[in-house]
Amino acid sequence: MQTILDYLDWRGDLSFTTSPFNEVDNLILSELVYLELDGIVGGLESDDFPTLAQTQKELERRGVKPSSPINNPHILASKAAETDRYRDVRLAWYQSNVDAARQVQYGAVTFFLPDGTVYVAFRGTDSTIVGWREDFNLWYSDSTPGQDHALAYLDAVAGKTQGDLTVGGHSKGGNLAIYAAAFGPYRVRERVRVVYSNDGPGFNKKIIATPQYHAVLPKVRHIIPESSLIGILMANTPIKTIVKSTASGVQQHDPYTWAVLGTSFELADELSSISLFANDTFNRWFTTMDEDSRRTVVNAVFDSWEASGATTVSEFRSMNPSAYAAILKNVADLDADTKREVMDSVGKLFEAGARTFAEGAKNRTKAALEQHVASRIQTSRVQMPALEHQRPQS
Repeated sequence: MQTILDYLDWRGDLSFTTSPFNEVDNLILSELVYLELDGIVGGLESDDFPTLAQTQKELERRGVKPSSPINNPHILASKAAETDRYRDVRLAWYQSNVDAARQVQYGAVTFFLPDGTVYVAFRGTDSTIVGWREDFNLWYSDSTPGQDHALAYLDAVAGKTQGDLTVGGHSKGGNLAIYAAAFGPYRVRERVRVVYSNDGPGFNKKIIATPQYHAVLPKVRHIIPESSLIGILMANTPIKTIVKSTASGVQQHDPYTWAVLGTSFELADELSSISLFANDTFNRWFTTMDEDSRRTVVNAVFDSWEASGATTVSEFRSMNPSAYAAILKNVADLDADTKREVMDSVGKLFEAGARTFAEGAKNRTKAALEQHVASRIQTSRVQMPALEHQRPQS
């Protein structure tokens, strides 16, 4: 299978005027928004829009290190900046905000393509613990600080531009893109041409019940890998594009693993059994808890995790055993009601998984039995004419 890196080899010499913007370009831009661009691309008050080639040159001069060995935007940026297709793409109005106290991890940048396309990209979850915490806050919150930032950002960009807007992001960035496009002022919503959610999670029942959410759905392109575990969470979009991947399991969340065929993704026939099992289990579990229970569980888990003193996943992995002792102490200090609620929720999760497995086994047995019966009937129909010729003469 070929990937977005191979796509740059194939299409890198073709301008956006020659070969129009497509869904693969969307994934590339939603990956480039992960770049840390402080001091390189100005904020909303800036009129200085460096090209990708200029941006990459400055990143190299600074010796910027990748924020994560997986989903590393620098690999893509260095390659794209050398192509005719991407070197003159301009970057504008960079924003980044990571605030543990407010439980927000957010980033955005606007790309101006040479053909006139304006792509507003929102950053997904990075390696920070607060970033993961904000993801889980979606389980019980009507809105998060990141969503509020995205809403204000898209409104500001609309006020500084004219014409159609394309909005998108990967992971949580896809969720932010849909939220901003749905709940902004009417004058902004009307200018949004398409919204790309690349394996982004969905929304709770309060959000999907709103007329604004339903109004934006026809513009949403929800693209997920065949073993998606992130994009299926609270996934409320009725139509999804399922793509093949070079990886397995949760590693398919990495955009570098998505299979590309020409100017599109290579499609899979359906979601994998792992993805379907996770989706059914989560949905069953989600319906067993009210909003307060979800809040209690999320806060208990992440308060304990943050008690280790780590701010990123990589920091936590490299910490000495004392970090785990701090976590255990935090758990021990939880009040009795919180402990009971957390344990009850964990029990419900296992129960939901068991029910999903049992129902799947039942369905597989039923399908196998129906197939067996159908096969016997077909065999009988084939044999009947032969039996008639064997009847004795009267």
